[in-house]
Amino acid sequence: MQNLGVFLVSMKQDSKRREILKQNFKSSYNEFFIVEAINGKELLADLYYKKSFKTSLDLKRLMSPGELGCTLSHIEALKAFLDSSFEFGLILEDDVIGCDQDIEKIKNLEIKQDFVLICGAQDGLGSQKYIYGKKVFKDLFEVCKFSYPHIYRTCCYVVTKNSASKILKYQEANHDLADRWDKILKNSDLKLYFADIFSHPKDLKNSHIEKDRQNAKPSFLKKLFSKWIFVKIYSVLGIICLRILGYERVMK
Repeated sequence: MQNLGVFLVSMKQDSKRREILKQNFKSSYNEFFIVEAINGKELLADLYYKKSFKTSLDLKRLMSPGELGCTLSHIEALKAFLDSSFEFGLILEDDVIGCDQDIEKIKNLEIKQDFVLICGAQDGLGSQKYIYGKKVFKDLFEVCKFSYPHIYRTCCYVVTKNSASKILKYQEANHDLADRWDKILKNSDLKLYFADIFSHPKDLKNSHIEKDRQNAKPSFLKKLFSKWIFVKIYSVLGIICLRILGYERVMK
C-alpha cells in the first residue's frame, strides 16, 4: 500500500488536536490532507431533520447532530480521496493516537481485493470482545460478518478507490452512522479487515461524538425490557460457534 494518502478529518477550531498530531507524526504530518469537519450542532434544523430522518427511524432513536456531522465529514473525506491520485486512502480523525511508524506499518500491508481496513482504535469498548476474524498474516485479520456490528468508530480506516466509491454512494443515499459497518457493507462484495495499529483515547470527555452517544445510551431497565438481552445471548452463542470454526479474537 505504498501509494497511500492520509486524509485528516478535523474541525477548524480543534487546532490543539492538530498540534498534538503534528508532534506525533513528525515526518508525515505536512503531507496530510486536512478535511474540515462539519459541526452537526451548527446545521440548520430543516437540514438536520431531512438528512437524519431515515437513520433515526432505523435506529429507533434520534441520530444526534454530532453523529450526522461525523457522517457528512467522512463523505467529504471520501470525496477528497476519490479526487486524488492515491491508490489507497487512510482516513484519520484528529483524536487518533499514533505515529509515523504506524503509517509505515499500513503501507507495508498487502491486501489483494477491494476492502475496508479498520486500523484499530477499539480501546475502551466492551464490544471489542465480539470482534473475530481469520488471520491473514501476522496481525492482519479478515473480519467475519458476525462481527461487523461490533466494530465502532471511524478515526482510522483505509479504503481503495472502489470501496470509497461504494461507501460514498451508500452514504449519499442514506446518511447512516459513519461507523455502521454492517449496514454500509451489507449489499457489497467488499471485505472488511482489521489490524490493531492506532489507538483512541479511553477518556471520552473530549470526544465530540462519543459524548452524544453516552447521553443516548438506554438505561439498564430499558435494556432489560428490550431486545438487548436477546442480542447479548445471540452474541455469546455466536462467539462459541466462531471458535469452533477456527476464528480468533482480533484484539487480545
